[in-house]
Amino acid sequence: MTQSIKIYRLERHLRKKQARLDLGQLRCRLTILDDWHLIIGMILKKITWCCIALSIMFLFSCEQLVVTTSTSIVTTSSTVKLSSYQLSEQAAGITDAKPYQYFLYSPDTYSNSTYPLIIFLHGAGERGDPLLNKVINHGPLKPFFTIGHTREQILDVTSGEFNNLNDKVRGSFVVAPQCRNIGGSNWWQPAKLKVLLDDLLAQYPTIDQKRIYITGLSMGGGGSWDFARLNPGYIAALMPICGAASVGHANLLGIPTWTFHSFGDGTVGLMGNTVEIIDESTPGDISVMSDYPHVSGNTNNAAVSTQTRTWSSGTGFSSWTNGTGPASGRINLTVYTDSSHDSWTRSYSNGDVWDWLFSHTKP
Repeated sequence: MTQSIKIYRLERHLRKKQARLDLGQLRCRLTILDDWHLIIGMILKKITWCCIALSIMFLFSCEQLVVTTSTSIVTTSSTVKLSSYQLSEQAAGITDAKPYQYFLYSPDTYSNSTYPLIIFLHGAGERGDPLLNKVINHGPLKPFFTIGHTREQILDVTSGEFNNLNDKVRGSFVVAPQCRNIGGSNWWQPAKLKVLLDDLLAQYPTIDQKRIYITGLSMGGGGSWDFARLNPGYIAALMPICGAASVGHANLLGIPTWTFHSFGDGTVGLMGNTVEIIDESTPGDISVMSDYPHVSGNTNNAAVSTQTRTWSSGTGFSSWTNGTGPASGRINLTVYTDSSHDSWTRSYSNGDVWDWLFSHTKP
């Protein structure tokens, strides 16, 4: 009996000791777990602060980015040597000092040489805030991209699309600003375009100031007429397409001009816009549409084929010629025979048009 009691007491002692040992191990594990919670919390806090810092840095640096096909980002300045297939996007800080967001395409061979600049003004349908991918749905950069691309897809430039550009366009700067669609800012304003142009000339001294060209379609064609009228000293040649603009452009005679319009355009009428501007710009009482070869002599009918007429100082208006050339005068008008508002697709895809534009240099 005594022996059994001793064995029982020994077993109880061992169980208590084991319980204390198990409790100690549990406390140790809980302590370790608390330490891991602390460590993980510290790591998450550092990650959060890093994300905040990076976001702030991005906001300060997003005013102007240059995006390459390798998706690397460098700041733009006159000292940066740009490589092929680059697109610049100014997307923030729209103020009177920086009135338009824009795409800036730079030439594929960028060195110490100078390069022409094409200013392209879009139509009313491409206004937005800030849907920049819309501004190159048409115009000289259209072969570079596909209509409907998102902003991210536009910035993912491929050499295949790049090589579709006209050779002369590919060797030039092309700026495509976007007109906002807000209140009084929903139409092209020449004074704000001048601010943008002056800013580009300051940033890029390799832009040849004797080879600055402006073109646009519909609303942008009107903006081209207006900018050239108010700032003739900047422009080497002018190419408005179905431009919506008022008269009062008498000082355009000093600027080589080639303009395009469809005879039956029901959106921006030929007679009330392009024809009035040319008639206002040229001396004498003869209209540019005089002697136009209407089918059956009916002034409501277009000609059988596309017609071009030129005006030159000293000789006045030439006869109408079939086709889109030669545009040999100071002012040149090409009239397509259809009723489409889209006069720009065929005009911008015509290599002779670009040859004519780039043949002009300011004295």
